[in-house]
Amino acid sequence: MIDTELARLLFEQQKVIVTIRKKIDLKVAGIDLSAYEKGSRVKVPLWLAKVLVDKGAVEISDENLINADSLMKALWREEHSPMPAELPEDFFAKLALSLRLSKEEGLSRIREKKQMELMIDDLMSSRLQKMLSAIRMGADLTEYLGNLTIEERILHDRLNRVLSEWRKMIALLLEGVMSNEHA
Repeated sequence: MIDTELARLLFEQQKVIVTIRKKIDLKVAGIDLSAYEKGSRVKVPLWLAKVLVDKGAVEISDENLINADSLMKALWREEHSPMPAELPEDFFAKLALSLRLSKEEGLSRIREKKQMELMIDDLMSSRLQKMLSAIRMGADLTEYLGNLTIEERILHDRLNRVLSEWRKMIALLLEGVMSNEHA
């Protein structure tokens, strides 16, 4: 599906902060890494960061990541807000990156990852429910659209379009039938 490919492309293109671990003589995709010394911090696309991490040339900074505590705080804010709480537009991309890059292993990490997966599911369900309710009621959504992530804005637009088309279809089917019954 085209949206899945777009999401994957957006994920790989997101900028992440890396710390240079050793001098890199590389110019790629308009980025000249040879200008940076060991210890320098620079933003690069994720796809490049992953290649450089594999070569031991850089380390991805923790500030790109979302841990279980941050996720729990986001879920709490969501559960205590009548409309979708504000999230950074790259929230889910950072969350995915966090889960993929976790270096820790063992039973405690497995438990934490499982706990995060449950919180993610709760967060997504709550936000989806709020979006559906607002769209269904025809509410003015401009005030909370800025709180949505990129992926949620795409979903919101699609849901709004589908519901609008469905309403028109039903109205056409019922045109004249409803008023004739009441006459």
